[in-house]
Amino acid sequence: MPDLDEILIGLGTELLPTSVQFAMVLMALVGSVVVAIALFDIYRMISDDTAVNQNGTTVGGSMIRIFLGGLMVTPSVTLWRAADALLQGGNVTQSDLLGYIGGDMGTNYCDRFASAIQLLFILIGLIAIYVAYRNADDQARGFDRNGYRTAVPYFFGGLACFFINDIIGIIGATLGISVGFPQLCEALG
Repeated sequence: MPDLDEILIGLGTELLPTSVQFAMVLMALVGSVVVAIALFDIYRMISDDTAVNQNGTTVGGSMIRIFLGGLMVTPSVTLWRAADALLQGGNVTQSDLLGYIGGDMGTNYCDRFASAIQLLFILIGLIAIYVAYRNADDQARGFDRNGYRTAVPYFFGGLACFFINDIIGIIGATLGISVGFPQLCEALG
């Protein structure tokens, strides 16, 4: 029976990084399909010489869908730009988005635990960002009148989960205390 340290090593080195990369690839595939469908809807509206499609889709809604699909196709670049603009972390994430978590897993139990928790937050953040895209897409298609209103909290919550380490550092610097995963490891011994 594996102990907790072996489970954390497996989670942090195999399962969670692969899950994060799979979520990004899935977002890119869904974004490509959304762009293709929106372009097809615009083509149908132009060929029928109408501003509204049979299913209620408008040209403006299709243009928004193309924009949202484009953002979904490039989730790693979008998050890299967000890291650069919001948290000055673009240099770290430029080569590898998973390099943002601070490199390797470390040698002791607490470093492995911190890396696994941070990867889990990144995965949760990506899922929240995907839900935000889908809610905004639902409103662009005319299905959900509150789509943009619900997409904004999901998007910012996903960004907060993705950049949890920096946000904890910013809060700690604002309060004048040292908080974060390294300090937690130091406190736990």
